[in-house]
Amino acid sequence: KVVEILCDNCGSPRNLALIDLLRSTGMRVGELVSLGRNSIDTISRECIVHGKGNKNRIVYFDAKTKVHIENYLPTRMGSSEALFVSSKAPHERLKIGGVEALLRKLGRELDLGRVHPHKFRRTLATKAIDKGMPIEQVQVLLGHKNRYHIKVRNGRPVQRQSIPPQISNLNIVFTRQSLVLLS
Repeated sequence: KVVEILCDNCGSPRNLALIDLLRSTGMRVGELVSLGRNSIDTISRECIVHGKGNKNRIVYFDAKTKVHIENYLPTRMGSSEALFVSSKAPHERLKIGGVEALLRKLGRELDLGRVHPHKFRRTLATKAIDKGMPIEQVQVLLGHKNRYHIKVRNGRPVQRQSIPPQISNLNIVFTRQSLVLLS
């Protein structure tokens, strides 16, 4: 419900696209702000994110996010390569602190408590687990380099435990079809 309230009251196509991209992909805020306009493919509903460990990975977004990104792009100002830019001239790439400040401000204005980017990531992981996605696929979805087991209590991730080497060496393939579990 918090995301719905944020989306309904975020004030601009940029903010709506930004919030919805965080919600539907679970990407890190650092990955979000490093996105370029050329790293988004709205036809395939995917984007290439530059994650931790200096590695790129493909993340998928849903149809609603696609619409919000397509609505944002024509309103986007400036010539920066960045996908998300500041709303004021000179329209430079948004920084992590700018996204965090934006979400905190919206949370305060809408009386939603503390809203921060990582909450979207945790919510995506929790929903995926609740809908039956194997933890190993959730780890791939979130771009975790080290395979570890997330202990789940009452449907919530609560503790990390090492996975034995024979399990951690499994090759897991995450495809857009797996994303259906999250819908």
